[in-house]
Amino acid sequence: MLDLAALALAAAFGAGAYAFALRMTRKQMNGLGARVTRVVMAVIHICPAEKREEVIRIMLGEGKGHS
Repeated sequence: MLDLAALALAAAFGAGAYAFALRMTRKQMNGLGARVTRVVMAVIHICPAEKREEVIRIMLGEGKGHS
């Protein structure tokens, strides 16, 4: 009986730790996405107006040959 209680307690703590780690990872990824977006917007802002469309295509991962 004691073994079953210890196993249940370990499973509960493991599930809590997993949920906490998942939430923290999600927060970090969202923060990284916001920083990347700000950097991309800054690069687009400082490039010459005639090159902005090309820079946007490069940032989106499209090559020069794509339309």
